[in-house]
Amino acid sequence: MVHDPLMEALELETVKVALRSAIALCREASIGADEALKWNDSSRVMPMMRPIYTWFNENYTSTSGYSLRVRLVSLAKSNKKYEQVIKPILDVPELPRDSDNRVGIESRFFTLIEVLSELVKRFFNDAQLASSAMGAVTGLREKLRKLRSIRHDDIGVDPRRIEPEVKKTNIISQQNSQVEVLVNQVLSGLSPKDAGEIRQAIAKTDNKIAALQRELQRRNLVA
Repeated sequence: MVHDPLMEALELETVKVALRSAIALCREASIGADEALKWNDSSRVMPMMRPIYTWFNENYTSTSGYSLRVRLVSLAKSNKKYEQVIKPILDVPELPRDSDNRVGIESRFFTLIEVLSELVKRFFNDAQLASSAMGAVTGLREKLRKLRSIRHDDIGVDPRRIEPEVKKTNIISQQNSQVEVLVNQVLSGLSPKDAGEIRQAIAKTDNKIAALQRELQRRNLVA
């Protein structure tokens, strides 16, 4: 079956949304790393990286048919030009969902960002976004390296110190806004009747992109 251009566009747009979310997570973790380095406190690595572990498990290793890994596999199969870029992450053995292999998740998360960055750079011609992503990864990796080199007896302790929580970001709101833009772009190419019915059908769903794809397929609007 010939890959449908609309589905290809949806998958590529998902790549861009995921990359922006990953950049935000890296930057937030870097803030936590700066604080941890100030105190020479390597015990903060786990709490500051937890949002990244959660994001990776929920978005990449998810068992959902619309997980990021499934999207990348689909994109790779659609065209050799994508396959060459995506291959590095697909060649890495999958971890089970909710894995507690933190080092394994980190390694795969950073590889995933590298792959998404290359896709965005080549096929969206967005070198600035790709550069921002790689800068965020490089910075966080270096801070993690420094934190993990700290000996336990070097950890600075201040009795007045209260363990800070990693700040929550507005990632969900950002993703929802980007998804809404994508949905509007897709629906604008359909008849008013189809667009109205699909918009109503997906209005209350948690994953609008997945719901949109299902509705398009159900109505035979994609190959």
